[in-house]
Amino acid sequence: MAEEKQFAPHRLGPDGKPLQLWPLPKREDFASEDDFWDYLEAVSRYNSNLPPKPRPVPTAKVTGTTPAASVSEGPPRGGLSSDRGPRKMGIRLTPDDHALLVQLAAEHAITPSTMARILVAKGVRAAYHSDGDS
Repeated sequence: MAEEKQFAPHRLGPDGKPLQLWPLPKREDFASEDDFWDYLEAVSRYNSNLPPKPRPVPTAKVTGTTPAASVSEGPPRGGLSSDRGPRKMGIRLTPDDHALLVQLAAEHAITPSTMARILVAKGVRAAYHSDGDS
């Protein structure tokens, strides 16, 4: 009698198909060694109650569109800072400014800290690209 296959509810495997939990597929069932290890990682993440591995964001080559803003449009980075990733900073707001930030974030359905990062990044780029007429 053939064993009934069991799948993870609401979970897709690395190939985009439902994630099979039992019986475990054999190595020969996969097109490549990488596919096999990606499958084992997906099962391990499921068994450990971890979220699925994030899928890569499609590039302009895949989607056929041009990104709205490119990192290269920003100010040039120099020295080691470009190799270290994003920088952290703290800012202080008056209670009135913080209330406005919270209201604006709620209107866009994002957290206030995310809205603050967006506004700071846009402000820095706008100042960099301005003619200095302020």
